[in-house]
Amino acid sequence: MSGITGFMSFNKDFGPQGGKWLNVLNSMRGSITHRGKADTQTVLNSKVCLSMNSKKDKGPIEFYIEGKHYYVMLDGYIFNINDLKPSLKHNKLKTGSPLELILFLFLEHGIEFIHKLNGIFSIALYDGNNFYLIRDRLGNKPIFYTVKGEILIFGSEIKSILKFPGVECILDKSCLSEIFALGPAHIQGSGVFKDIKEVTPGSYLHFEENTFSLKQYWAIKPLPHTDSYEDTVAKTRKLILNSIESQTEKNTASLLSGGVDSSIITAIANKTHKEKFGTAIQTFSFDFKGNSKYFTPSQFQPGQDRPWVEKLVAALKTDHTYLEADVNDLIDNLFKAVDARDCPGMADVDSSLLYFCSKMANTNTALSGECADEIFGGYPWFHKKEMFEAECFPWSSNMGLRKSILNESLLSVLDIEGFADKTYKDALKSTPVLESENAVDKRRRELAYLNLKFFMMALVDRMDRMGMYSGLELRAPYSDYRIAEYVFNIPWGIKFKDKTVKHLLRKSCEGVIPNEMLYRIKSPYPKTYNPAYDSLLKERLNDVINDNNQPLTPLINKVEINKLINSPSDTGKPYYGQLMAKPQLLAYLLQVNYWLANYKIIIKI
Repeated sequence: MSGITGFMSFNKDFGPQGGKWLNVLNSMRGSITHRGKADTQTVLNSKVCLSMNSKKDKGPIEFYIEGKHYYVMLDGYIFNINDLKPSLKHNKLKTGSPLELILFLFLEHGIEFIHKLNGIFSIALYDGNNFYLIRDRLGNKPIFYTVKGEILIFGSEIKSILKFPGVECILDKSCLSEIFALGPAHIQGSGVFKDIKEVTPGSYLHFEENTFSLKQYWAIKPLPHTDSYEDTVAKTRKLILNSIESQTEKNTASLLSGGVDSSIITAIANKTHKEKFGTAIQTFSFDFKGNSKYFTPSQFQPGQDRPWVEKLVAALKTDHTYLEADVNDLIDNLFKAVDARDCPGMADVDSSLLYFCSKMANTNTALSGECADEIFGGYPWFHKKEMFEAECFPWSSNMGLRKSILNESLLSVLDIEGFADKTYKDALKSTPVLESENAVDKRRRELAYLNLKFFMMALVDRMDRMGMYSGLELRAPYSDYRIAEYVFNIPWGIKFKDKTVKHLLRKSCEGVIPNEMLYRIKSPYPKTYNPAYDSLLKERLNDVINDNNQPLTPLINKVEINKLINSPSDTGKPYYGQLMAKPQLLAYLLQVNYWLANYKIIIKI
C-alpha cells in the first residue's frame, strides 16, 4: 500500500525557492501518510516535486540511466510482475522492484507498456519531456489532479491537492448537482470540487510542454460470445481462480461476510495460502450489536449471516475474528468517513467499514467479495421487470425524495432531475453494443455498463478510502479486468440460467464451497437494525437543521426534512441502492453538513 503526490511544471523553476516548495510537498505528503508510513521518498528539482509513502519497499523513485533522470511512483500493486520480468529484451534490472520494472517496460515499449500490466495501480512517470498519470483499467486505485497556472498538482487523494497554496474547495452548480442528484455515486472524471479532476479508469493523463491530454487506453468491448456453456463455466472458473490466487500474498486476510462472493474468495485464498505459506488465512466478519434481537427479514436480506460464517470457518479452520460495532461507533465514524473520502459517501455503509478496518490490527492486506454483483448481474435491476425497464439509474430512481429535501430556490438553480437524466442518457450513448443485438440484449448491456461506470465505482472508492485511511489495503479479486471483459459478453441466459441469480459465478465455483452455501440467497453488506441508531440520527440532524449557523441549513427544506425525521424508519423506497434508505439519507445529510463546515467549502452558483 502506498500514496503518491506532488506537482510539476515545464516552465516554472522550483529550485530558487526550494525550501518553500519542500514545505508544500511535505504538507501534501503528510496528509496521506495513512496510505503508507514505513517508507517515505521525496524528490525536488527544478521541474518536479514528488513524494511517495509506502508500507512495503517498492524501490527508489529516482533512476539515472545513460545520463538521463527518470522518476516513477506507484500506488498499488502489479500482480503479474514475475511474469513480466523475463519478457524484457535487455534485462538490466538491478533490484527487481515494481518501480524499476515499470520504468524498463516504459523504456522498451513507450507508454504502450501499460497494456502489459495486470493490477490495481496509479502510476506517476516522468522522463524529462513527458509526465504521465496512469490509472488501472477498472479504477481500483485513485489519482486526482488540478492545474493552477503552469503547475500540475496531483495526489492519490484530494486532501493532498488541497494542501497546495491557493487551491480552494469550491462547489459550483455542477458540483452541487452531483452531490444531491447522484450522490453517493459520482461522474467518472469528476473530483467533486470545481477544477479538481480524477484520471478516469483505463486512462492516462499526458502532460507535455503545457499541453494536457487525457487518453483512454482501455475500454470494455462488445464481442460475440462463441464459447459453449461448458467452456464458459470452465473459463470463468479459471479466471476467478487466477485472480484470487495472484492476489493472495503472505498474511493476506479475507473479509468473510458469509455471503456467496466472500465465501468463494475465502476458500480459494485459504487453500492458496496454505499451499504457499503453510498456514490458514486470517478471516474477519462484521456485525452490529443487538442485530440478533432487532433483525427483521426483508426481500434484500432474508436471513442473518453469522450462522453461515460459522459453518465456513469450521470447515476451513481459518484464524477467525468476529468484529461488532454499536450505534455510537457508526455515528462517530460517519464524519471520519468524510475525511477518508474527502466528500460525503455511503453514510453508515462507509462508517461501519471504516470502523471495522480500524480494528483489523496488524493486517496489511485483505480480500473482499465486492464487485461480483456488478459483474455477474446480482442486483434486482438486472432481472426485475420494473427496475430493468426504468428509464433512469435503477439504483437511484427516487428523485422525488432527493428533490424534497432541498429548498425551492436551490432546486430552481440545480434542476436535480434534469441533471440526473442527462448524466444517465449520456452514459447510455457511450454503452458498447453489437449492432445485431435486440432491444432486450441491448438493455442488458446498458445495465452492465452503467454498473461498471457508476455503482461499482462508488463501492471501489469506498473500499480504497475506508481501508487505506486505516492502513489496510482492501482488494476485490472479482474486479480483475479480464473477468469483467469476459463476463460482459456472456449471454444473460448463461448468467441467469434456471433463473438463478449469479448462476455463472456459482456454477463455475462448484466444489470450492459446499452447495448449500454456494446456492444460498444473496445477502448484502450488513447494516444495523437497532432503532437506537435511527433515534440518534434524528436527534443530531434535528440539532443541525434548527441551527441557522450550520452550512446545510440554507440549502434544505426544513419542513420536508422534519417530515422525513418523523416518518417511519423504512420508507420502503431506498434513495440509493438496496441498503441506503431513510436512516442512511439522514446520515448522508449529516455528512454533507460536516463536509461543508470542516472543508470550509465555498459555494458559487
